[in-house]
Amino acid sequence: MPPLPDCSLHFLARTLNRSERRIQQLAKAGIVFKKQRGCYDSLRSVQSYLAYRKAQLFKRPVVRPPVMRRIRLLCARAQLTHAVTTVLRV
Repeated sequence: MPPLPDCSLHFLARTLNRSERRIQQLAKAGIVFKKQRGCYDSLRSVQSYLAYRKAQLFKRPVVRPPVMRRIRLLCARAQLTHAVTTVLRV
């Protein structure tokens, strides 16, 4: 089977029954995959969106992109450092 072609923002929004703005937000969150301006990877985006919706349905944590995990790790380390320095000052 040949690979599915890339699709436009408008087509993906209509396929997933979401607004174009919501698709852009999902792309920013790493749930929908954007190849270039206004062009989305149709197969990966639909599969990822379905996994996202399924995780929401069963309230399971969504697997985040590595960047998001790194940001959460850095925030946790900063909070820990702040807590330790606060205790040491007292």
